[in-house]
Amino acid sequence: MSTNKQDGSGCATILGLLIGTGMLVGGLYGMQLNRAAGATFYYCAITAGIGAIMLLGHLAGFVTKIFGGSSASEQNFKRAMANGTCPTESGEPDQPLIIEAAESRVAVAVGSWIGGICWTGIMGLISAGLLQNKHWIPFLFVSVFVLIGVAILVFAFYSTLQIFNPKPILASSQRDLYPGSEFELSWMFRGDVKKIQHLEIVLEGIEKVSYREGTRTRTEERPFFLQKIVDSETPEQIAKGFELVALPLETMHSFQSTNNSFTWQIRVLGKIAMWPDIHDRFEIVVLAPR
Repeated sequence: MSTNKQDGSGCATILGLLIGTGMLVGGLYGMQLNRAAGATFYYCAITAGIGAIMLLGHLAGFVTKIFGGSSASEQNFKRAMANGTCPTESGEPDQPLIIEAAESRVAVAVGSWIGGICWTGIMGLISAGLLQNKHWIPFLFVSVFVLIGVAILVFAFYSTLQIFNPKPILASSQRDLYPGSEFELSWMFRGDVKKIQHLEIVLEGIEKVSYREGTRTRTEERPFFLQKIVDSETPEQIAKGFELVALPLETMHSFQSTNNSFTWQIRVLGKIAMWPDIHDRFEIVVLAPR
């Protein structure tokens, strides 16, 4: 069974691991050479901290991807299609095309905790050293980065709670999607779906454009297509169902270049009372017209 997912993260993961390892080793070596608590020592400590965050974050995402891949969701959906718990228009259970989530909830939470703890801990140590030596202006500057680390930890806690939300599983009746084509989108949830009070499923086309402004690069993101597929508060429709989705004929297919990209995604938004809401994103590939 194949999946419809863009996966260009392999090279980025390897590059991130190499850069993170280099910054960590270089920063620790610099700290060893400059043991006195001077400016060079703190710069090396910051470099080592950023390297540790990159290294551990990429490792967490890589491990989660390897051990939490698509097989579980594919098997769940295939069983649901076979026993009729997830309906389809045709009733044919053969080979549903699973649309994979763009981000793993566990990877986001683990990466946020690792990054937040490393960032806050290192910046806290640097801030304490500056305070002890009464370097007030650098202390105030570094304190801002400590607050950023605290914000990351708050986000990590929020992301951890989201792990326990019902998990949407989506499937498409068509493996190859083109502008102007139609496909049947089926959905179901794994977990306590009764907690979801309101469900929205939205199809989006996103354009990203990068501009050079002097020595900086600025990226703008804007939707070029938006279609609401599901907007329901009915428990039966929230739990499982299907809808026929039509891609517009005059639209842009999936495209990736250095400074410009067009991507297609399905967002699943679920409102839950007194708990973090469901915010999951699923990428699809729209092929160029034949």
